[in-house]
Amino acid sequence: KMSKRNVSNIENVPAPAGPSAKAPRIASGGNSMSEYERARLQRINENQALLGNLNIALPRFKPTPAPVKLRVRPLPTTTSSTSNVGIDEEYQPPSAKQPRRASVRRAPKRRSARIAAADRIKRASTNSLDGDVLLPPSPKRRSRRIGAMAPNSAALGETASTSDSADEAESESDDEPERGRLDLASELADLLAQVKPFSSDNDEEDKNKAKNKTHANGFTTNNMRFLCSMRPLQKRIFSLALRDDGTAQQPLLGAAGDTKGTIGLFALTNNNESDAVLTGRLHTDRVTELVFGPGDASHLLFTASYDGLVRFVDLNACIGDEISDELRNERFGATALACLPAGGVAQVGEGLAVGGEDGLLRILDRRTGKFSELTANCCRRVVKCIDPHPGPGRGHLCLTACLDGSVNLWDLRSTKEPLGDFSQGRSADSAYWSPTGDMRFLTTSLNDTVRVYDADSGDGEPLLSISHDNFTTRYLSNFRAIWCPSGAAGDSGPIAIGSMYKQQRRIEIYSPESGRLIDCVWDENLTTVTSLVRWQKSRGILCGGNSSGKVFVFGQAA
Repeated sequence: KMSKRNVSNIENVPAPAGPSAKAPRIASGGNSMSEYERARLQRINENQALLGNLNIALPRFKPTPAPVKLRVRPLPTTTSSTSNVGIDEEYQPPSAKQPRRASVRRAPKRRSARIAAADRIKRASTNSLDGDVLLPPSPKRRSRRIGAMAPNSAALGETASTSDSADEAESESDDEPERGRLDLASELADLLAQVKPFSSDNDEEDKNKAKNKTHANGFTTNNMRFLCSMRPLQKRIFSLALRDDGTAQQPLLGAAGDTKGTIGLFALTNNNESDAVLTGRLHTDRVTELVFGPGDASHLLFTASYDGLVRFVDLNACIGDEISDELRNERFGATALACLPAGGVAQVGEGLAVGGEDGLLRILDRRTGKFSELTANCCRRVVKCIDPHPGPGRGHLCLTACLDGSVNLWDLRSTKEPLGDFSQGRSADSAYWSPTGDMRFLTTSLNDTVRVYDADSGDGEPLLSISHDNFTTRYLSNFRAIWCPSGAAGDSGPIAIGSMYKQQRRIEIYSPESGRLIDCVWDENLTTVTSLVRWQKSRGILCGGNSSGKVFVFGQAA
């Protein structure tokens, strides 16, 4: 509280100094002011006097906002009578701020390499001088003596290869194969000179080991013995074929193709120890099918590949040449191949059934290299297997197995609609007719089944379904079950297929009547999965190829 003395002296306070200072206004009735108001006025006067002594000028005007700048808008490109947009029009900001859109991070647009290459060639052709087309530079090719096939020095009895020969073999594998006609006289002559007619003479030890147990179907699986193993390729075997002319006079000759376009010819010599091998690169992509000609045309080896080329090798004339490159020009691969038998739509060794990556079945004339007008639209995806009927008078019937799981029966004389559809649900890897000439056929698919059908039944239901693990993963070739005929009339023989059984690497043999596992072919030398299996009826030879380029040969003991 303030004393009475201080309150009485409020009216006598001097005025504050300074031009802007003003004296406080006090009501006339001094007694009406409270003590708090008097003390407040006194503090105000003291503060104003202090500011006046410090010469601090109080603000004489209020701050004004900055002027709004004029926004110059561009004139409209088209004249319009209703347009009121001008240069001096003042910009009016929006009343409410628009919410900002969230930025979306988009991936770069993908483009096909094939279209990009075509665009480069087109731009080069339009920018070229004097009408010369400027194509992109091709990779430098290494020189080589023969573009397709080179003999294996170790197999042909030459001196042992050193590091130089290994480097040379590696350089040859990187080169592109030669196009056109190939002269293979020297290589095939050296290969076939070592091969003698096959002999199944066994020593006493092998005879004692043989069990000589024959099943009811005439196939002596327990009497099979391991003959030899060879390695014609360095990559995964994607296709396998054995030559079978119906007699035992010709030497045992086989062919294998890998995923890089290399083909290996292998022959079983008489001593079963030094095996002749001849390898060469005929394609630039995986070899999808290898087929020896039937009967008198067994000296012809036909090849198909994903690079779109269909080629052949004549073992008698020792030459090789291209048959057709139409699929290559259309940017489709040849995924399946089969020789058409006599009595069908072509002569023996002259007609070929070719399946494409576009799902079409075409008929190819080997003499002209042209496809006929007969085409069958098998599926929307890849045709994986083609098999013409081997029976007399039924050469026009053909089976196709496709990647979409469809197995169709076709009449090559009229390919508008299939005669039968036997869908597998998942990818169908193979479909093979029974060697007895009836209407039964065998299918293998990724639904883990091996089935036997009868095309004459008409209901499309299988006669036999065998549960089998067909999931070979991406590193192994797919299984293809085959028939193993014993040679007896009317006997189709058992069914042979590779196995994923880990405890024992083997080739499984199933009964075509009951579907039971009758026996297994195995040996201590067989330590890998044999994805592809082939059978030669004239000598009773069972051959299997694995994913490391190795081939295992089994034969029946006497």
